[in-house]
Amino acid sequence: MHPARCARRTFEQTVQLLELFFHREGRAPTVRETIRVGGDTVNLGAWLAKARTKHRTGQLPDNHARLIAALKPRWRRCVRWRSAARIRR
Repeated sequence: MHPARCARRTFEQTVQLLELFFHREGRAPTVRETIRVGGDTVNLGAWLAKARTKHRTGQLPDNHARLIAALKPRWRRCVRWRSAARIRR
């Protein structure tokens, strides 16, 4: 018998976790990066990669697409900052 699993997080809740991650870490999560939230492990990196792919191909519902589009400047800023740091080395 498997232990009872908690209810899945909503798309909006995961976006909020991702925003908190951007704020705290100042970067986008790596693909295999996880965080612990309320005793659960959340794989934010893989979630973001999947959401970005679905966003690019137009497979997200409008309300989800708007949330991902709102995140774009945040992760672009993080990627630009990391790229600039690599160039300076």
